[in-house]
Amino acid sequence: MKKMLMMALLAAGPALATELDRTPLTAVTADGQSVRLFPNGRWEYVDQAKAAAFRPTWEVFKSTREGEIIPHLYAGRVAEAKAIAGGIQAERMKQMRGVMACK
Repeated sequence: MKKMLMMALLAAGPALATELDRTPLTAVTADGQSVRLFPNGRWEYVDQAKAAAFRPTWEVFKSTREGEIIPHLYAGRVAEAKAIAGGIQAERMKQMRGVMACK
């Protein structure tokens, strides 16, 4: 019985996977911003002007985090990592929060 159930599930698997609805959901954040939520975990602002204003700062923020802060931490240079995080990265975070209208 168990074997037959497993075989039925395996046979139906591809059909079940194609039946999944993969359209993004529209949601509203706690501060009233409309966003699209994608099944893979990504999200984006519905307001494309807001998204366009956010993206350049995010890309530089992410690049600095990956290219400078994390390598400093792995090398044991915690003070250097903190200086970057508390300096330019804090300013970038402030810019991004301003675009997102976060408090």
